[in-house]
Amino acid sequence: MTCDSCGGLIGGPRLFCLDCAIKSTELYDSLDLCCAPKCVSARVTRRRDLEGVHEPNHRLVKVRTPVLMRSHGRVHTAACNAFEHVGETCRRVAELTLRSGEETGPDGRNTLESALTKMSAKTFKLDDMSNRLDGSKCGAGLGGKTVREARQVQVLDQSLPTCGKCKGRLSFPFWYCIFCKGKFPRMTSFPGRAERTFLHMLDDLYICNACDAAGVPDLIRSSGNHTEKHHLIRCLAPGKADGKASLTERRLTSIEGRLDGMQTQLDGLTGRMGDLTDRVGDLNSRLGNVEQLLHRLVRVTEGRAA
Repeated sequence: MTCDSCGGLIGGPRLFCLDCAIKSTELYDSLDLCCAPKCVSARVTRRRDLEGVHEPNHRLVKVRTPVLMRSHGRVHTAACNAFEHVGETCRRVAELTLRSGEETGPDGRNTLESALTKMSAKTFKLDDMSNRLDGSKCGAGLGGKTVREARQVQVLDQSLPTCGKCKGRLSFPFWYCIFCKGKFPRMTSFPGRAERTFLHMLDDLYICNACDAAGVPDLIRSSGNHTEKHHLIRCLAPGKADGKASLTERRLTSIEGRLDGMQTQLDGLTGRMGDLTDRVGDLNSRLGNVEQLLHRLVRVTEGRAA
């Protein structure tokens, strides 16, 4: 199997695209990529059998073992369901990334990270600062708004899942195992959003990009050991990944393409019908000539008989 980006043989893990639809319904040939960074982020335009161009933000599935043709449909469905499952987690990781990187202080670090560091260094308790959030004395040089935002970032960070291997904070892109599904739900409240709770599974397996690049981590989990037979999906930031709006646009584009094809076929049928109409008219003219000849023959025959 070759990579559709670089054209080389895929000797290791293979990535195939969920969003690239094949024009033919008789022959299925998925868009496949190797794990080279330039290929993973490539835009593929040379596949003429696809309904559209492969974009870098398409949904990708990583497999390390062969997927039989008869199993491809089940893997495709499981991967699509997994993307739906991790959508809220991706949104919250993106929100945390945005919050923690909004502003940069004099020390070169963003103000929210500085706030968290100073809060930890001075062993400030979040509850002890609750009555001073709108003052200017809570922290050295930190305004109430900054501390309040830092508090929200800290709690949001604690509510998010971490890498199953290094236990580090997730950042895009990261990977999610479609087989290591969580069994034990946990409700987590996020302050600052009234009456809003998040449901996620304790045993869901997320892997950061660095740990995944190092190989398959040997992890023993309550849902079963994680092995190379487990397939992963690539999680991107909601702004970069295909969301519901872009999915709708993609479907509309596909429908428009099919309608254009149907219109072309209809135009072809209309042209053929016109040709058939001309031929029928020609046949009618010939039949009229034949009838006139028959009438003449009848008259000639009757005249001779008389």
